[in-house]
Amino acid sequence: MRWAVTIVAFVAVSTPIWAQDSAFVSLFSGNSLNGWIVEHADRASATEGILRIGKGSGWLRTDRSEFQNFRLRFDIQGSSSTTRALLALFGRAPRGAAPGTAFAIPLLGDEAPPAAALGNMRMNIFAPSHTGVLNALRGAGEWQSYEVVHLDEDVSVMLNGSVVSTNSGPALIAGWIGFLADGGGVALRNIRVAELPQPTMFTGGVFRPASGVTLPVMLKEVRPQYTADAMRAKVEGSVELECVVKVDGTVGDVRIIRSLDSTFGLDEQAVIAAKQWRFRPGLRMGVPVPVLVTIELTFTLRK
Repeated sequence: MRWAVTIVAFVAVSTPIWAQDSAFVSLFSGNSLNGWIVEHADRASATEGILRIGKGSGWLRTDRSEFQNFRLRFDIQGSSSTTRALLALFGRAPRGAAPGTAFAIPLLGDEAPPAAALGNMRMNIFAPSHTGVLNALRGAGEWQSYEVVHLDEDVSVMLNGSVVSTNSGPALIAGWIGFLADGGGVALRNIRVAELPQPTMFTGGVFRPASGVTLPVMLKEVRPQYTADAMRAKVEGSVELECVVKVDGTVGDVRIIRSLDSTFGLDEQAVIAAKQWRFRPGLRMGVPVPVLVTIELTFTLRK
């Protein structure tokens, strides 16, 4: 009697906890400036879901002053090709004669407004990629969609779905989020934020898929060998492995978390096969990181 071998292999990983739409909280009511502080309120308006700030309006900032790990989304539109805008993160207001400080990201391009437009503020500028911005920007006068993620000490910026900046920022957040326009006015809509839970990181900098950490994508699957002894013993079932997918997409450490057969060699064959799998690595803030995944290999004998 001969037996054919069917080996079913798949990757079972935790679903990444991205900030779903339901997790976002609006920072803009749509018809008022409630929740915002404007230096020159006569040059700002809020109607029909759009917040507009004119040239020379100064800083438009949240009255909320503490932000931790978060995902910020908004759409912005410049009134002219000369408009330069800034997004300030975690700004500290001036006290007495001392200037305030903030981390800032140029919007609608990669150039920041001139120092004269910043008022009594000093900016640590996170300059985006010039080429990345040019490739990602939509046409003049169109709405541009931004997503800014702060996770631990990392800040990443996505423009119309493309990552244009990744930088290191402050770990301790205490301050406001704000906008500044120069050379023309800007319109803002859909300003919303979602809090992000802390991703789980293990010894050696290995992450479990979670908020801000994407899943590796399998590119190459190697099937394990069914040993002759296991076939004669008619051993069937699944081996569950915990594997580290490294930044180059190869598999590093492998640990058996559910054994099938340590006697006839199927556990060992599963480990040997898993180490030959290849992945597109998982990402954190757009950068490849080691990610812990679970692989389940099922051995089935078929007559």
